[in-house]
Parts: sequence; C-alpha cells; structure tokens
Amino acid sequence: ESVTVEGEDVVVSLTASAGSTARGRVVVEGDASALANRELRIMSFATSGDMLGMGVFPGRGRMAADQTFEMSGLRGQQALSVQGLPEGWWVKDVRVAGESALDGFDFGQSRAFTGVEIVISTRPTGLTGTVTLPTGATAGDYAIVLFPEDDARWERLGMGQDAGLRITRPGLDGAFRLPGVRPGSYYALAVPADQAEYQALSDPDQLRALAGRARTVEVKDGQMTPLTLTLVER
Repeated sequence: ESVTVEGEDVVVSLTASAGSTARGRVVVEGDASALANRELRIMSFATSGDMLGMGVFPGRGRMAADQTFEMSGLRGQQALSVQGLPEGWWVKDVRVAGESALDGFDFGQSRAFTGVEIVISTRPTGLTGTVTLPTGATAGDYAIVLFPEDDARWERLGMGQDAGLRITRPGLDGAFRLPGVRPGSYYALAVPADQAEYQALSDPDQLRALAGRARTVEVKDGQMTPLTLTLVER
C-alpha cells in the first residue's frame, strides 16, 4: 500500500485478517427479569499496549431475548465487557474454552469459540458511606475515587479500559453509593469535586501519588461495605 506523507511516497505494509467469533450465553445469578426488553451490548477491548499499537478494534455483539449472544471482530488478547446492565449488576466471571477469562483471553485470528459464558451477579456489591471535612463537619461537594490495589491493572486504565477505576459524586442526601464493584482490594479516597477528572486520574503516576493518601478497603461479594472518608486535598 502506498500513501503520501508531506509530499513523499511511503510504502506501508498492511496485513488484513479475519477476526475470531464467539458464541455463548449470559448467565444471571439471581432474578433475570430485569433484562426483559433491555438491550445488552457485548464488547471486547485489548488488554495490552502492544495490541493497541497494532490497531486492534473492539469486537462487538448483542444479547438476544433468550440471553444468547454472538460477537465477531475478536483479535488476540482481549477481555469482554457488558454494557447496558441494570444498576448495581456486575460481571462476575467470563469463561472461554473452559477457563476463566475475566481479565483477558487470546482469541487469536479466524477462530470460532462456542459455549462462552458471561456470568452476571445481581447481588448488590460495592461501597456506601459519607465524607467529612478535616474539621469534622459533613462534606457535601466531593468525589469518591476508587481504584484497585493491584497496580498491574493501572496500565490498562491509560488505554481507556475498565480496570477498576471508579469516580462518583454524592447523592442529594450527601452520601455516596458505588454499586457494581468487583470484589477485591481497593484504594478509596474523597477529593474536591473539581479535582476528579477521569482522564487525569487514569494516569498510573497520578494513581501512585493518590495511593499514599488513600484508605484501603476490601469489597466483598454481596455486601455494600459502609465507609466514612475524610476529604483529601490533592
């Protein structure tokens, strides 16, 4: 393939290949009635910078009324995500070829996978609580920043991937709720609302700096863990 860059011809080698496909079912742990007439989209995203550098685009699919799905465009090491879930529901596991693929799976090229399972939990899981000022008064304008203790996942945040970073604002009552958080160990802190910009906070260096001032919290399956935080100025 020949392209022109600033008046010069440059020969670029492009290799096109068919992506892999995956067929399977969404398995709901709990009452699945809330999925009636709801459109769920199944997406994939690269789990390494190398794959992004190769121009790997997301795979896409939709869940049918019987909770089955088929998606195409899967290439190399990718993880699956589900968009459109009811509030508080979360992806508990993804199983491909008999193994857990929650954090990624090598789909290769031009392969066909069947029997894929995406397990969804309906059990409220996450954090809830309030924030106080250093004076002890209750804070009303703040943002909660939550990110995993496992810093190996931070690099994926810089690629625009869901690796556990969550930012939320309080409700009208001044309290916060963070449902749908995958169980695990996290850093949590409260910052002024104008300092909680997702793009800036997704930088691993920023998270590293925040970790030193954050609290650690364990999110357990089926529990909305209560938490009281003190507002931290960045």
